[in-house]
Amino acid sequence: MLQPGVLEKLRNWRAQGYQLIIATMRQHLHNTRTQLADLGVLALVDDVVVSPHAAGGEGKAAAVRARHPQLQAANTLWIGDTEAAHAAAMALGCRCILVSCGLRTAEQLSKLGGADVIGYLAAVEL
Repeated sequence: MLQPGVLEKLRNWRAQGYQLIIATMRQHLHNTRTQLADLGVLALVDDVVVSPHAAGGEGKAAAVRARHPQLQAANTLWIGDTEAAHAAAMALGCRCILVSCGLRTAEQLSKLGGADVIGYLAAVEL
């Protein structure tokens, strides 16, 4: 289930010309793509990048960098809800927003430092 306002937010960002990439450590890309399609998300993103769970956040960053070498830290925003997302953003040197309605609480995510913490994706303004 998606958070309220997610599809509208993704449509808005896409209409503004932002490149939208989902980076995941889920190992079954076909299943992930099917889930994203069922939720209406897949059609709104440019790519879905998978990295091994064992590689952690740094591995997520490396996988995104390998698939999208044109990304520049100054023009990149990483949005996630875990320590791995935070580590990926830090490895890329880009801005990070952590969403606290996922696996971790706002208190847990705030302790990581170097990231804005919000309650819902729809609250993110670019």
